[in-house]
Amino acid sequence: MDVGAMIRHWITTPAYGYLGSSYGCHAADLLQLPLGDGAVADALIAKLKEHIPPLKSLPVNIYAVGNGVDQQQIIIECAGQAVDITDRVFKE
Repeated sequence: MDVGAMIRHWITTPAYGYLGSSYGCHAADLLQLPLGDGAVADALIAKLKEHIPPLKSLPVNIYAVGNGVDQQQIIIECAGQAVDITDRVFKE
């Protein structure tokens, strides 16, 4: 099971990208919400686990790392794999 590939596929699939399914993520929505209280990250993780059932039993973390003066790198970490989703968030 390649957890990183599953997360990358989910992030790159637009929400409701499959007919009749809410599968996918509109990651650009992260940019429009305050990230300070963690509710946005918790909601993203909950949706990820709902759409990818094998992840329900694994710990999933999302965090941001400062990358220069005004940039951040957004990482989803699961099962020892770190998936950089920065490009997928900012290029939508």
